[in-house]
This record gives sequence, structure tokens and C-alpha cells, in this order.
Amino acid sequence: MPNLAFPNAATPIGSIPYYAIRFSPAEQRNGLAARYSWLHEIDRIISTIKDPGVARLKLDWWHKEWTQALSGSATHPVTKMTLESAFQPFVTSSSERHVSVAQS
Repeated sequence: MPNLAFPNAATPIGSIPYYAIRFSPAEQRNGLAARYSWLHEIDRIISTIKDPGVARLKLDWWHKEWTQALSGSATHPVTKMTLESAFQPFVTSSSERHVSVAQS
């Protein structure tokens, strides 16, 4: 399991995400760090994968993972930690909006 606790690879010391999370309430920091880890992974897919088909497959996998996570079947450590955190109510509402937009 990757180290998702704050700080992590997506929230290195000195970065903007690091300070944004550092000054958040303590009980929200690990959940926010997990959320930034997910954003970091999406950014990595977009910026490093040159084959559009492969990038689309990876992004589709993440879409499916979040859809499953919202129904209680998360499999990836990032989604599990995000949903287990105190940050969970925001994740649920924003992810539901994303799923509904993606289905339109």
C-alpha cells in the first residue's frame, strides 16, 4: 500500500498542496492528502501517457473505481483512505456530481 498519509509524494514539503493541507484541521489532513494523491495520479496519466487509448482506459478505470467506491466497494488505497477520512462528505457529493456529468 502506498504511503498516503500527509505529507506524501503528491504533497511534498514546500509545495502549494502541502501548505494547503498543513493549515487544514488535523482530522482532515490525511483525507485531503489522499485526495491530492488521486489528483496527482490523474495528472500523471494526462501528462505522461502518449497513447490516447491507454490514457482513456486508465481514466475509465478511475471513473469505475469512484463509482464502486460510492457504493461501498472501493479497491484502491486512495479511494479507501479518502472515503474513510473526515473529508468524506465532500468527496461523496463532488464524486456524485462528477458521475452524473459523465453519464450525461
